[in-house]
Amino acid sequence: PGTVLGLSFAATFNQPRFFNAGLVLVGTFWILPIIYFLRILPLVLRSTQANLEQIDENLESASRSLGATFFYTLRKVTLPLILPGAISGTALAFATAMGEFVTSVIVYVPSSRPISIEIASQLRAFHLGNAAVYGVLLTIIIGISLIIGRRLATSESNYNI
Repeated sequence: PGTVLGLSFAATFNQPRFFNAGLVLVGTFWILPIIYFLRILPLVLRSTQANLEQIDENLESASRSLGATFFYTLRKVTLPLILPGAISGTALAFATAMGEFVTSVIVYVPSSRPISIEIASQLRAFHLGNAAVYGVLLTIIIGISLIIGRRLATSESNYNI
């Protein structure tokens, strides 16, 4: 999927055309964040969907029967219950995007190289120390993001309705 997505974006956004609204993204900074977003969106959606499926419909019905509007019920009942799944899915997606190599190698711009490409570049040049430092840095960034995501998810799951 990463290879297909990268090649598709490279072919679609390499020159202005009618169907891409004249946008040329190949060679710009913005192509990687857009591709990462599209590549990892299913992780966030699956995690959020799992929480949505676990919500008891009686909670929403009780809120509605007590006179709450649809949007109030959504804001005060549904969103607090699905937020932990969305936060944990986002943390997992961020960790996945940080180490994404397959898509990055197809469309990256030398002026903004992802850390996974830099690690591979350092390894090819036999600069093992530099590659190890980048690997440790990547591990620390991913670890911190997962810890923050876990804390946010658990603090939101303890939210009183």
